Amino acid sequence: MGKGSATRGRYKYELWPANNKFFCGGKIITGPDYKNTFATLLLVIIPLGLYFGITISYLTTHWRAGGYTFLALTIFLACVSIITLLLTATDDPGIIPRQSVEPGNVVRNPRTGFPLPKEVVVNGHTYSLKYCETCRIWRPLRASHCATCNNCVERFDHHCPWLGNCIGRRNYRTFYFFICSTSILCCLVIASASVSLKLKTDAARATHDDAEAFGLALASPLVVSFILIIYCFIAFLFTGGLFIFHTILIFRNRTTAETLKYSWKEVNYLEPRGLPSFYHLICERKPPSKIKVGAESPPRMTQLKVIEDGERNSHRPFGEEERRNHPSPVKWNKLQYSPPQDEEQQV
Repeated sequence: MGKGSATRGRYKYELWPANNKFFCGGKIITGPDYKNTFATLLLVIIPLGLYFGITISYLTTHWRAGGYTFLALTIFLACVSIITLLLTATDDPGIIPRQSVEPGNVVRNPRTGFPLPKEVVVNGHTYSLKYCETCRIWRPLRASHCATCNNCVERFDHHCPWLGNCIGRRNYRTFYFFICSTSILCCLVIASASVSLKLKTDAARATHDDAEAFGLALASPLVVSFILIIYCFIAFLFTGGLFIFHTILIFRNRTTAETLKYSWKEVNYLEPRGLPSFYHLICERKPPSKIKVGAESPPRMTQLKVIEDGERNSHRPFGEEERRNHPSPVKWNKLQYSPPQDEEQQV
C-alpha cells in the first residue's frame, strides 16, 4: 500500500496549533470538549434501550399492528439520530488553515496597533473583511473565530457543547438532520408510550375505576413509559425549539452567530434567501476539507479586476499602475479566490 493511500482522508494533525483532538491516526477530528459527545450519546441510547425493552415489548404483544409500526419507525429515526450525531461531532466544520507569516497587506491603527478592516464590494454592497491575528488570515465573509477550538471556521454558526464541535459550513447539514430526527423521535416515543399506558389502563378498568386502573398501570413496569413521556417532552422542548429556530435561520440565510451579534444586516444581500438558501445548505454537496492531507493550499482573497466586455470569466490581478487608479474598496461582482503566490505558508 502506497503512502498516498495510507494518508488519504487523514487530517494534518501532527503539528496542529489549535485545540482540536484527533483520533484513529488523524482520521477523526473533534473539539476539545469531545467527552460531551459521549454524554449526549448516552442521553439518546439509554432511553432508547428502556423504550425498546419495555414499551415496545408491551405494544408488540398487546397491539401487534401498531406495535410493529412504532418499532419500525423508531428504529429508523434512532439510527438517523445517532449517525448524524456522530457525523456532526467528528467532522471538520470548515476550518480555515492558519498561515505561518502575516500577509503584507495588513494595515494597523497607529494608535492601538490593531489591524484595520479591508473593504470590498460584492454585488454592489460594501463589506468589511476582518483580519484574524491568531490565524494570520483575512477571514472570508461569514467566517468567525471559535474561542473554544481556537480556529477560524467558514460560515461559523456556533460551537455546540452537546456535540463537542463547531457547527460550520461542512457539518451544518448533519447537525440539522440530527435535531430534526431527534425531535420527531421524541414525538414518536411520547405517542407510543402514551398508547401503552392507555392499553394497560383499559385492561385494568374491567375490575377497577379509572384512578385505580391508572395507578395499577404505573405500578407495573410500564412506569418506564410514564418516565419516558416526561423525559422526551423536556428533550423535545430543546431539540424541537432548535429545529424550528434553525429552519427559520436557513430560509433567512442567517447563522446563529450573526443573529446573536445582530450582524446579519452586514451580509443580508450577500446570498439569496428562501428555498435557494435551503437547497444550498441542505441539498448541495459540502465543500472539501482544507485541512486534510493532500488538500490544496488554503485560498485567500485577492484583488481582481473583472473584465465585463464580452470576456466571460476573464480575470487578472491589478498591477501597480492600475492599483493607484482604482482606489479601495475593490469592486467585485462576486467573491473570487486564488491560491497564495507569495511567502504565506500553511501550518
